[in-house]
Amino acid sequence: MENEEEHTLIRLGESVIWREPAFYEGWPRFNQVKEILKARYGARFKSLTPTEQSKGYLYGDDLRAPDKISYS
Repeated sequence: MENEEEHTLIRLGESVIWREPAFYEGWPRFNQVKEILKARYGARFKSLTPTEQSKGYLYGDDLRAPDKISYS
């Protein structure tokens, strides 16, 4: 089984609906995946929010990254 620490997992409840390799300072990809999910799920898509645990790796050293993330 793949190591979850090396992957971005998007869950809906207990179900994983998206999995891909995680990238340091991956906030641009976060926004891309959000758009993909919005297109796939339409009006059923409400928002995508990173966990507190993932924010350090997602933002990386980019101090402006939190302002660049689109949540809905």
